[in-house]
Amino acid sequence: MSGRSPQFYCIGHKPPAFTPRCDYLHISPNRFDGLNQMIVPDDALGDKYHGSVLSEFTQLFALGELLKDSPPDDYFYMFQYRKFVALKRGAQTASNMPYACASPAEEADGLFPSPEDLAALDGRLLTVPALKIQSIARNYARFHLTEDFAAFVISLRGSGHFDDRRCRNFINCGILYPSSSLGLHQIGIFLRHMAIMKTVWSHFADNFHEKREGLQRRSGGFLLERLQSFLMYEEIDVHRTIAARQGHLTVLSETPVIRVTA
Repeated sequence: MSGRSPQFYCIGHKPPAFTPRCDYLHISPNRFDGLNQMIVPDDALGDKYHGSVLSEFTQLFALGELLKDSPPDDYFYMFQYRKFVALKRGAQTASNMPYACASPAEEADGLFPSPEDLAALDGRLLTVPALKIQSIARNYARFHLTEDFAAFVISLRGSGHFDDRRCRNFINCGILYPSSSLGLHQIGIFLRHMAIMKTVWSHFADNFHEKREGLQRRSGGFLLERLQSFLMYEEIDVHRTIAARQGHLTVLSETPVIRVTA
């Protein structure tokens, strides 16, 4: 890691439900008293990149703009109001999310990594646990609309970043990094991935996007999360351009059952 301590960013529509052990910038569509914030309304980047469809990726694209002139070998740590990647495992595994720990706020306060903890990683990324799955295509089809995924693959090809072989690798990839935006990132890698995702989404929005109802209205966020996971997989596991440590996904919850937010 470069000599500077990593910056900390919290992204989401609520303030943290625990007490982070750091100074951080809260990136949100909503304003909250007492927080150091960058307000990014859901329509800040226009209708094409609206947060009602892209979820947190609207704010992530805005963060990319904020970081574009930063040294590419610097690092930052990303967390959400109720989720983060810890170096130590919490006491309770979530009953409905076995790759995550369900932690009450008082436990989460102690699990949240300090700047010194992250510096000790010595240049490695800190990621969520990598899950073995049948394929990204099958994983997406379990929870979302298959026709959106199929059209998204066409946009991968149409973006100019993916050839046929890379599209097949994406479809059949057997590794998933859930909540892939969380953890310790290197700025240069993050910016490269954001540029790819923004181009792919632009193609999809122009050619295929249809408004959905209910949870599926955030189809853009679900698709881009799979793409970000795949780009991380390529970086870490295929090309091995940077080393990484898998941490422990920690979700704030007073019970073993983690509530899914709509």
